[in-house]
Amino acid sequence: MKKLESIGYSELNLQDQTTKIIVNENFKEKLAELSGYSKIVIVHYFNDAEEKILKEVFGEDVKNHTVSMEDIKLISIIDNIITVEGTIGKFNEIIDIQPYYPEYDLQIGDENPEWIKYIFDEIEKKHCERLISRVV
Repeated sequence: MKKLESIGYSELNLQDQTTKIIVNENFKEKLAELSGYSKIVIVHYFNDAEEKILKEVFGEDVKNHTVSMEDIKLISIIDNIITVEGTIGKFNEIIDIQPYYPEYDLQIGDENPEWIKYIFDEIEKKHCERLISRVV
């Protein structure tokens, strides 16, 4: 499977629960198109630590689970740095950034099956366990 080219990377700040996305200089001008939006969609590769958690949950073959897409609150855009609320991860390679369109991205009443809720709960538990073990 061909790996998509990165347009930047993330820097996590656990203290204030924000993430800075450092965008490559050649994409800086395009960031102005995101101003005025309250949320954006980030597509990124999981970092090595996150992939390890996925392997613990799904087993060794996680090839189809290495990319994540998240809608996240936009705080600011300064120069080539986007600050968002929440934690995307540390040193994740960013593949794409798009505006969030509620008319298309949010469907009220959509549901996930119980098995997918279980998987997300397990991933969250493993992630929290790792964060706690780093602090203790």
